Amino acid sequence: MKALVISTAAPDATSENQTGSTNWTLRLLRLLSYNHEITLLAPPPLDEPFLKQAAFSIIECPPDNHFGKCARFIKSLRWKIYPSMWHQRSSKIERSLAEATGDSFDVCWLLDDYAGMYLREVPRNLPIVFCRHFVLNMGLPVKSEERNLASIIKLGWHRRLATSFDRWTAKHSNITVVGTEESRGNLHSLAPDAKIIYFPTKPCYLPKPIAAKSILRSKRADKRIVAVFVGDMSFPRNEDAVDWLISKALPLLSEEEISHFHFKFIGRTNKEKMENKASAGNSSVEFTGFVDDLSSHLADAQCTVIPVFGGNGVRIKTVTLLGSGLPAVSTKDGIEGLPIKNGVDAIIANNPKSFAEGLRQMLDVNKRKSLAANCRIAMASFLSEDEDANEIMRISEQAIKANF
Repeated sequence: MKALVISTAAPDATSENQTGSTNWTLRLLRLLSYNHEITLLAPPPLDEPFLKQAAFSIIECPPDNHFGKCARFIKSLRWKIYPSMWHQRSSKIERSLAEATGDSFDVCWLLDDYAGMYLREVPRNLPIVFCRHFVLNMGLPVKSEERNLASIIKLGWHRRLATSFDRWTAKHSNITVVGTEESRGNLHSLAPDAKIIYFPTKPCYLPKPIAAKSILRSKRADKRIVAVFVGDMSFPRNEDAVDWLISKALPLLSEEEISHFHFKFIGRTNKEKMENKASAGNSSVEFTGFVDDLSSHLADAQCTVIPVFGGNGVRIKTVTLLGSGLPAVSTKDGIEGLPIKNGVDAIIANNPKSFAEGLRQMLDVNKRKSLAANCRIAMASFLSEDEDANEIMRISEQAIKANF
């Protein structure tokens, strides 16, 4: 099956520039490559090792942002396209779509949210699968933090465009793919007749299992248990998660209990800002920033914390943590869609009191050992590429059928 594949960000799961979104984009591309003959249109840098070794066609399409500010405003209003998307616009992709025909390809996959701005330019007889990483209307605040008129008007304008974009793209795509059930419910509320498929987000490369002995014993000189959180803390939801953990859950632990933990937060962050949030007393908190070798940091950990709320976005890091077998204390939202049983594969806690109690359980070596073993088994089949590749093929076939 011939697939025209469009991404507005370079697929990336290995460099410092990677995000959960670029990681998932690369996984989707890998899955498509199993059963599709791909022509990929994407911006540079296309340095990911998988892309350099790929047997399919890759056309580098740098963004050139050739629309002026006034033109972008008018086109956003007319075409219902979110304003920031224009900065990733590529005239080379425009020309490629103008030349494409339904005879050249069997299906078109738009691999990220911003690629939706090309939806109207895809040939009408070419079925479209649109992959949503982050449903726009779900990520905007209801009220502006700045109470001046200009900020209120700007937020209202962005909310209107976000909702319009989410609605019309769901209606005009043959199939929309989302990574969370909450995202699917949101889009169904905007476009009840649209075909929305839940396809859980997963890391491009399988996480390296953590050795059992590492989970049982800390390598630190002070013997504190290392509890890791992995995520881009410049992203509001992750910053809020860390703030909630430090300000709400950790204060419920006793001084003795907190003295047994070292909390390590891995990922891009404003280090000074986040360290100011750290509690005093016997707490031990570290913000590493981006790390080149995540596996080595996870190998030093005895457990993980996933205090995230909200069902929108890409949860690559969560799946990586659980797939590696780290015992976890997580909110329900943090493990949504994963084959995880509370108390068996992980500890699920939705409020500060229960989260603190989950951390207390992590002080029990046998509990950590049990959770780790069960979690590895639960996640093994979930992370299989073969079945996911077959599901991607079925989605393409459904899109073709829906287009007739």
